[in-house]
Amino acid sequence: MYLNITKFIFLILLLISTSYPSFALETDNFLALTEDIADSVDILNQHYNQVIQRRIDRINNGRFNKTCHNVATQIGKEFIRGIEKETQTWVMENEDIDRIPRYNVSKYSYWKDSIYSRSIVHLVAIAPTLNVNGIHMGTDKLSHFFILGFSYYLKYLLDTKNQGLEEPDYNNSQSVAEFNSEKKRLFTRAIKIGMSTEKGILGKLPTGVYSFGDLEANFQGLTFYYSLCDGPKPYLKVVDGNWVMTRPLDLREYVNPYLDETYNHSVYTPWRWWTIKANLSEYCETMEDPKVVERFERYKKYAPSFSVLRLRELLTRANTLNLTSIYSFQNLCD
Repeated sequence: MYLNITKFIFLILLLISTSYPSFALETDNFLALTEDIADSVDILNQHYNQVIQRRIDRINNGRFNKTCHNVATQIGKEFIRGIEKETQTWVMENEDIDRIPRYNVSKYSYWKDSIYSRSIVHLVAIAPTLNVNGIHMGTDKLSHFFILGFSYYLKYLLDTKNQGLEEPDYNNSQSVAEFNSEKKRLFTRAIKIGMSTEKGILGKLPTGVYSFGDLEANFQGLTFYYSLCDGPKPYLKVVDGNWVMTRPLDLREYVNPYLDETYNHSVYTPWRWWTIKANLSEYCETMEDPKVVERFERYKKYAPSFSVLRLRELLTRANTLNLTSIYSFQNLCD
């Protein structure tokens, strides 16, 4: 059982590594800094709830009993099954979803106007920017949420089963405190998977970009999958012999400013920094635009997630954060 989960995590990462349209996407949220983008959260919610319900219906029509964690895993597999169709292609081909650049702008025009335009060779596509509940984020974050978040979740399941960790009595504060302490430790182990993949073939290695926004999307995906069966108010339960969602997925619970790469800045390799520094410097004055100031003031009301705080600790402890942050927008305009 444990070996099978380990193999499945490996297969997910292998599949992702060969799915460049979805996962080697760069994004240029700077291009959308002062743009007004219609909120697409309701359209996205409707679609992703349909994907989830499709898998639940298939499970309920099957012959075999499923535990809740098996059902959650099957939901993750539904997104793996449609790795591009459900998370990237569907969004990018939907004219009802507003984005920057707009729907009719060519890929070449987007590249030419982006911070990556000085690259001699452009190896990967650039994800457009959406507005999801007031948060500017690249469409690539949806793939990270549903797919990489699922790999985090599988790692968490493997570790909890290996250690015999069970959900606490949520009416017992001591039991909850002890469980949450252990859960944070296991969440950290899952986060480290993302750190490795972002440093490697899914991030820094092919694109020269180490995206903290990607890592936040991965973590928020983990919290969604975890909440399907666990926590004080799990999504899934059995009603009259069938699995049902007690409430629909609402991305408002998961999107936050740390998905916006103009706020949660990426770090670049020296070679990538050399190609984008001049273009990025043009946005130093734009950061003082009233629209940007208002958005960032609203962003500040969001508390950083466990992942954001944990990453800061891990990178500072490893003495890598200060070393690499010189290749980041946050230090460019000082």
